[in-house]
Amino acid sequence: MRLYYHLWNVAVSLTPRRLKLLQNEFGNLKEAWRRAGKATIRALDVEEARIDEIVTRIREIDPARQEEFLKKNGIDFVTQDEDTYPSILREIHGPPAMLYWKGARPDFERPCVAIVGTRMPTEYGREVTAHFASRLAESGFTVVSGFAEGVDQAAHSAALLAGGETIGVLGSGLQKIYPENDRELLHDMCTRGTLISEFSPDMDSMPFNFPIRNRIISGLCLGVLVIEAQAKSGALITAKLAIEHNREIFAVPGSIKSPKSDGTNALIQKSEAMLVTRPDEIIDVLRERVPVTYEINGSDDEKKLLDLMNQRPKPIDELIRESGLSPAKVNAILATLVLQDRVKQKGGGLYSLPRPRCVTSHDTPHLEL
Repeated sequence: MRLYYHLWNVAVSLTPRRLKLLQNEFGNLKEAWRRAGKATIRALDVEEARIDEIVTRIREIDPARQEEFLKKNGIDFVTQDEDTYPSILREIHGPPAMLYWKGARPDFERPCVAIVGTRMPTEYGREVTAHFASRLAESGFTVVSGFAEGVDQAAHSAALLAGGETIGVLGSGLQKIYPENDRELLHDMCTRGTLISEFSPDMDSMPFNFPIRNRIISGLCLGVLVIEAQAKSGALITAKLAIEHNREIFAVPGSIKSPKSDGTNALIQKSEAMLVTRPDEIIDVLRERVPVTYEINGSDDEKKLLDLMNQRPKPIDELIRESGLSPAKVNAILATLVLQDRVKQKGGGLYSLPRPRCVTSHDTPHLEL
């Protein structure tokens, strides 16, 4: 049944509105596909001149060949009908009917932070982006951005270098990835990172696709960090969407002499974004919004680290060595435990279990964990 999401997307672009129309009329997409005719396509607000073309396309599409096409190109997808669809994305208006993905299987329930900004950052902008992205990734957040040149790609690169997770949301299909300026990063994103798109795999990069994809960048995340954005930019569109989505908005201040910081500074001036100069300021704010039900996959790994820290405070390299887990997994588990206040991060890079609070005669006897 799930394949029909893809088939409809190939035939006519399965927008949220079209998905709802088809489900209301036919009950499910398979039945809609079987009965598709001119009246069906006309009801989807398709230009009259394209109706015959789309009906013909539906008759010519071979489901088996489409399934093989996806498998051959390493593309998978998730639909609104599935439990693995990102729950946080269901909160926004018009969530995508489906999401294709390529690369590492995404953990959509892991807390995400978006980092967005100009395609032509200054050296300051690149340094700030790398600093924030690496720290957020090390702290267990998935770094989300749009894979555009500039701030976006700098954020993806830093997150991968830190051993963390990162998701690039495309304004094109996964077979028409744009841009292709950094082949090494593209390879890394298709192996260690993840690229996602709601567009059919063969959809070209179109200007009107990018504002549409920005709602996914915001929708997936607990917060959006803006670094070097001009007064009129795609990054500010994402920030405005974040306001609509009730997400936290952060901005790093820039030079008043640089037009590339006009939009960023305006967000701060209008109190639409929280001014931040350190990644830990974002972590402290988002700590309160991390779902309490979120757990790292594999409770045995979590227990292993907790048992090791029960002996004494330990640095992360020692925890990696003694647990036998990968650096990325240890970073992710520790970050989640810290966010849940189940582990304390101390000076010198040490991690420990919370200590019981001393009880005085004025206290109600209990242990604060």
